[in-house]
Amino acid sequence: MAWYFWLILACVINYYSSTISKKLNPPLALDVKTFDFNPSEKIKCLIAANKMIEAIKEIRSETRLGLKDSKDLYEYLAGKLNLNEKKH
Repeated sequence: MAWYFWLILACVINYYSSTISKKLNPPLALDVKTFDFNPSEKIKCLIAANKMIEAIKEIRSETRLGLKDSKDLYEYLAGKLNLNEKKH
């Protein structure tokens, strides 16, 4: 057989093996407590003003996270921000 047949076969096998491994190993959920993120003042103000949708949009634009992870991070930051306000 010709060498290009083996090259094409190797490319096809590589493609399908990477596609299958992505389906079998979905990305892990974000652990918001260990995620290294320092929110900007804009995000802190939006959270303090209880503007959830705008805050999540801003978190997504700054971190490039998905919607669910951004919402989880928003909820964590909102809880953390509320705890800090209660201490004062």
